[in-house]
Amino acid sequence: MSTFNGCIHEYPQIAVDRFDGENLKASAYFLSHCHADHMVGLGDQALLDHLSETSGSIYCSEVSLAILQVDCRYVHLLPYLKSLPVTDPCFISLHSAEGEGTEEVNLQVTLIASGHCPGSVMFLFEGRNGTAFYTGDFRLGVGDAARIRPLHTGGLLKDVRSLYLDTTFCCPQALHIPTRIQCRDALINVVEGWLNRGPRHVINLCYNSRYGFEYMYAELSKYFNTKIHVADNTANQYEKLPDIQQYITTTDRDELRIHACRWIRRDGTFPRHKLPCRLDRYGLNVLVIKPSVMWFTMLGNNPSDLIMKIDANMYRVCFSTHSSYTEIRDFVSYICPRFLYPNVKPYTAAMDDVIMQFKGLLRDDKKPLGKMNLGNNSEVKYRPLGTLNIARVKRSQPESTLNKCSGAMLSLLQSTDSDDDTLFFPPTKRPTLTPDPPTLTPATPTLTPVTQPSVTPLSDEPAEVSEPVGVGVVLGDPRVIRRGKVVYIDDDSLE
Repeated sequence: MSTFNGCIHEYPQIAVDRFDGENLKASAYFLSHCHADHMVGLGDQALLDHLSETSGSIYCSEVSLAILQVDCRYVHLLPYLKSLPVTDPCFISLHSAEGEGTEEVNLQVTLIASGHCPGSVMFLFEGRNGTAFYTGDFRLGVGDAARIRPLHTGGLLKDVRSLYLDTTFCCPQALHIPTRIQCRDALINVVEGWLNRGPRHVINLCYNSRYGFEYMYAELSKYFNTKIHVADNTANQYEKLPDIQQYITTTDRDELRIHACRWIRRDGTFPRHKLPCRLDRYGLNVLVIKPSVMWFTMLGNNPSDLIMKIDANMYRVCFSTHSSYTEIRDFVSYICPRFLYPNVKPYTAAMDDVIMQFKGLLRDDKKPLGKMNLGNNSEVKYRPLGTLNIARVKRSQPESTLNKCSGAMLSLLQSTDSDDDTLFFPPTKRPTLTPDPPTLTPATPTLTPVTQPSVTPLSDEPAEVSEPVGVGVVLGDPRVIRRGKVVYIDDDSLE
């Protein structure tokens, strides 16, 4: 969860992903994506009053704008929301921050796709006070930073003064996280095995965040040639995003066998083994699959634990929309900023410890800037999943404070033409980092075993699952035996 206070030190006139408190003095705001921890204060009356008094604006990607336009909590902000194109630099004139005088500041802003969820972007701010790079939440693979063209000029990396970094999994437990391709293949194996058991066997994908799992919808829908049934409120989120709408539906609930119905009890928990949308739900065999990654990292994050069986009707799949510790270090090592500001406090470390983990990767005057990795591709190329269902108007060059460059069509969920190691970028080979990351041993909680009857692996696993699950469950005890160690496993609070 983001702990960023919204302040970009180089440019105090702006606020990013925070819309309350001291940030109400800003003259322009930026929203990286539509997750709640990056939208604190966005719906408050105080922000609306400030925007109306100062004629300020909130800048975001076109996809994020399309999401906000159908969210009743933010429709009052529509006059102040402005979209910017991805990868095309835009120029904004800002009034100095309160107490800083009246001089205007010209700022160049470039949006870069972050691979986190629909519409998510990173912000590259360039001006007279230096270059600041804000990642928001991101999932990039090893070597991807070297092929992002807006980060380079003349084939050389730009001099980034400050990096505001997503450090969600900056901890040894998340040294490696499975790729989306690996998750997709493992998920399809489990789903296919369960559905082959009979027509009364159905799937329900159970997730906690509103956005970020659209990739699963698309891949399951394409593989099984069926739409995914969702609740009305979920479908309404994608009203202007036909790229996602083509894979989901709110009809045929009793015929469809793959669901992503987000039903929440009054106490905030999910009905794990039920499917309330089905009128014939009694007698159904429902397999619940919960995508998550933090739950896996709490167990030590063994990369082989791609999918784990919790009980006869529930699996967890290790699916992440944040970069792993290895990917984060690779990213920082290439960007090589002079200053680094963590945006997230990992659950296992203090902020000071996070900063110390990047010691030796920050810029000194003797370290040369990196070169753009052209390889087989001259740049990171994005193939859109589809188009936005909004009118496309040819942009003119306005004489107002915002000068938008002619933008290419935005991507919604980024992918490549081949099954590479990440959803968003093609693979690339990268030389060994200097200095190398320290050798880390994932932490495993030490627990005292209790006397229990002998445990044997469950025998009712779905048919034709290629990956062995290797988990046994002790009924009545929230622990399991995994590779000879007792570990806590059934805690729904770990998402």
